[in-house]
Amino acid sequence: MRNGSSLIVVIALACVSPNSVKALGRDMVSVPNVMSMSESEAAQVLQSVGLSFATSQLPHLGVEVGSVGGQIPIGGAEVDPRHSVVFLSLSTEKGIAVPKLVGSSIQKAGEDLKAAGLSMHLPKGSPRLILSGGMCGPTTYYKATVVSASPAEGVFLFKGSTVEVTYKVTPESTEPGPPCNKDKTRVL
Repeated sequence: MRNGSSLIVVIALACVSPNSVKALGRDMVSVPNVMSMSESEAAQVLQSVGLSFATSQLPHLGVEVGSVGGQIPIGGAEVDPRHSVVFLSLSTEKGIAVPKLVGSSIQKAGEDLKAAGLSMHLPKGSPRLILSGGMCGPTTYYKATVVSASPAEGVFLFKGSTVEVTYKVTPESTEPGPPCNKDKTRVL
């Protein structure tokens, strides 16, 4: 039986070409990470280790237009440069960064989002602004301040996307009311 096993090993080794043995470890290269590089920078880096590449174009949020937003295989993968092509996806659209909203008034948040090309959504059950007071007695004014935004500041979105904004309502000021009669009618 031992002779049979040896024979199989010899046959298996005879079937492996010298090129295959090299591809199994001797001539392998580590794929460089070229994410966020420009196409020309990525090309230079890949070609310096003997790798060829192909490109496609897609929107990649947060990646500058013309820069690498996707890479296959990923940086660090070991490949045979004679038989490998690295695929790069170049960004065609960076997107719009969510502006700073937390701490601003709900009105300013809406204006800032609209100016950026985004829209605002208030979650169901959000507090309502109510002016308390009336013809007689003091009037209290309230302010609505943004406490959170989702997605958060700095996250990139496509134009027209929606940002959910939550806010708190707090009293801002109270003004004395006009003089009133005992029957709560205004003194003229």
